[in-house]
Amino acid sequence: MKDKAIKKIAMRKAGQSTSKIRVSAIAISKAGNVLGSASNRPRFNRFGGGMHAEMALLQKVGPGMATMIICRIGRGGAILPIEPCKSCRKTLDKLGIRVVSIQPEADNETPADSPQDS
Repeated sequence: MKDKAIKKIAMRKAGQSTSKIRVSAIAISKAGNVLGSASNRPRFNRFGGGMHAEMALLQKVGPGMATMIICRIGRGGAILPIEPCKSCRKTLDKLGIRVVSIQPEADNETPADSPQDS
């Protein structure tokens, strides 16, 4: 499957999250096929805790994936920076699952983030 198609799936799935921080995870097989997707979700309404997208995907698909792609989007739909938390990273490393984060593209920088001309 092509990178643009996977990115589109990841963004759409993250948009389905009901959490304040919207994150998705996509499972990719060794052959490059999408095995499944999941988004983060609230677990405890009272305490603000939630299930991370990475762990939700492991529950849904199981550990048989080769790669997990994660994506975070803002309220306006723009891609935001993301890396797995320490706990998720430790679990994925233990299972031998490679993690790829979809990051904002350089051409989407705000003027404050751009290098200044001297």
